[in-house]
Amino acid sequence: MGRNLVLRDIFPQTPLVGYFEFFYRLHGADVGFDPADPITPDTAPRLRTKNLGNLLALDTATVGQCATQWQKSGYPKRYHPILHVIHEGIDTQAVVPDPNARLSIPDCGVELAAGDEVVSYVARNLEPYRGFPIFVRSLPAILARRPKARVVIVGGDEVSYGPDCQPYGAFARIASTN
Repeated sequence: MGRNLVLRDIFPQTPLVGYFEFFYRLHGADVGFDPADPITPDTAPRLRTKNLGNLLALDTATVGQCATQWQKSGYPKRYHPILHVIHEGIDTQAVVPDPNARLSIPDCGVELAAGDEVVSYVARNLEPYRGFPIFVRSLPAILARRPKARVVIVGGDEVSYGPDCQPYGAFARIASTN
């Protein structure tokens, strides 16, 4: 929060490009879809407060960048004229499947090769905001249908967005040791 708050004051004539990743909203995004995390009376005011940094940045930006159309669509329509979708991109010539790929995690006794059935979850942190509890709850059904699949989970045990990992912290501990 506050990423470009004072730049407009220091450089009043300089065009300012802002990066606008996510605008919190009560419906249609990250709130209310998980029965384990219901909407409460303080949800809407909490989300409005979380948007203060975005709103202040929008007020100072000359133009803004959003990585996807979905991200832009979350912002209030009055700001859409200054927001432009510029995807960060993936170089599909450089990032291609490797038929000889292997993954070895000796501490866990894991050996995987290209072609093995793998269910993966990768996120900066294993937290509710990134859907980790939902992923963990889905594993019994997935593994019942794909019994030969191996599960690989990569992520930290801190909180990047949203509430603390409790009561889901146990999931992160289990995932990091098995």
